[in-house]
Amino acid sequence: MTTPNQEPINAEYWLNVLKPVFQNKRVIFAGGVVASQLSRAKQIREMGAKSTFILATEGMGTGDTPTKDDGDWLLVDPPHSDDLVDAIHAGNALLGDLPKQAIQALDWYDPDHSAIVVGTFLHERPLVAGRKSLAYRKPDWLALDDKTVIDEVWDKIGIPRESSEVVDVSIDAILSATQRLDRGDGVVLSGDSRDGVSGGAVGVRWVRSEIDIDKALEYYKKHCNKLRVMPFLEGIPCSIHGMVFPDYVAAFRPVEMITLRKVDSNEFFYAGTATYWDPSLSDRQAMRNMAKQVGDALRDMVNYRGIFTVDGVMTKDGFRPTEMNTRSGAGVKPLIAELPGLPLEIIAQAVASGADLDYKPKDLETLVLNAADENRSGGTWRALQVHLPRIDKRPVKLTDKKWGWIEGDESDGTVTVGPGPLGSFVRLTPTHTSIKSGPSFAPFAQDFWRFVDENMASDIGPLEPAKPVRG
Repeated sequence: MTTPNQEPINAEYWLNVLKPVFQNKRVIFAGGVVASQLSRAKQIREMGAKSTFILATEGMGTGDTPTKDDGDWLLVDPPHSDDLVDAIHAGNALLGDLPKQAIQALDWYDPDHSAIVVGTFLHERPLVAGRKSLAYRKPDWLALDDKTVIDEVWDKIGIPRESSEVVDVSIDAILSATQRLDRGDGVVLSGDSRDGVSGGAVGVRWVRSEIDIDKALEYYKKHCNKLRVMPFLEGIPCSIHGMVFPDYVAAFRPVEMITLRKVDSNEFFYAGTATYWDPSLSDRQAMRNMAKQVGDALRDMVNYRGIFTVDGVMTKDGFRPTEMNTRSGAGVKPLIAELPGLPLEIIAQAVASGADLDYKPKDLETLVLNAADENRSGGTWRALQVHLPRIDKRPVKLTDKKWGWIEGDESDGTVTVGPGPLGSFVRLTPTHTSIKSGPSFAPFAQDFWRFVDENMASDIGPLEPAKPVRG
């Protein structure tokens, strides 16, 4: 990819473009886990930042630990949480009510309160301890990240969707809606965002009986005022990411969401994202066109800027959306796995901040598309409510879709286990050549979590993958 004067456009171009935002400035990375902030802090220093400070509120995380070359950092111990969404909300809440030692550390690092705050992709605060955030999720953007309101938006934009109803959190209301919407496979309940936005299938339940409703209500009565009821959609769970610029919407390639089904349970088991799966070319293009249409509408409706994602299911009738996230999703990482120097989320925050830079959005779109198509990536991962022994990139081999430990260099992937917000975090990272592109990755993920149960005593239980139904 080249400009008209034939100069190559690569990740370094955007690193240079962003330099005016951070040149000679102190930068505070707020929220998240320490491990996930280290690479971003390094990138910012490469862009000319005077220094960086990591203020983590969700734990140390699994991955690299900071060294003396990683700048200053502080971990604020988060409270115990029962699920990943609660852990994220708790971490975000800490940024608005920091303990005394955190305030003192920030004042020591940035005595004149001139530092820029760079939050996570879920950052919602314009200020942190009196320091201005580069970007944050504005209230009217957050309002669209609610599964009980988004269907009205699809209708306004003209996006095909499945029928749905929004009802009170009561067994009578759910039963009544189920009778109207159930096509034979049950219905799916999704909670509103009363207690904050959700994700990772935490607030989603698959209802096929009155017993399922009773179990679901135990959760919803604690967290929601309203529920959306939608027919269960068979097919591959997937998403499409877009990025809204002032005068262009970039649309990337579809990403499979590894959403397995717990046998004999009304819960889903969200476990990562991957780019190995390929929809048909026509379905791919339809998803990308839809992303551009949605991005244009977001700009017109709420002056949106930055990354967004539309999640849904590739049904027998094509892609049907189930939610929109006015933020980046987990599928961003496999999209840019082979572009480690590309600061995509920092670009998105700069765009959202209103920084007037030469972003070259069409070139960025092409770069990400080509890299993601040529180098498939992703895997399966999840935070578990159990404390497991640490494992650092131990090699595994894949034989007839069965994973097993292996000694030596002929591996098909690596397994990492470390601390997580609920206890432990487990990740399988396949090698590029171990998984063929085309079919769903979910069956490989299903067997990996069986392998985890058998080898780590994690007690996840049997899982099932979604069924491909689109010809």
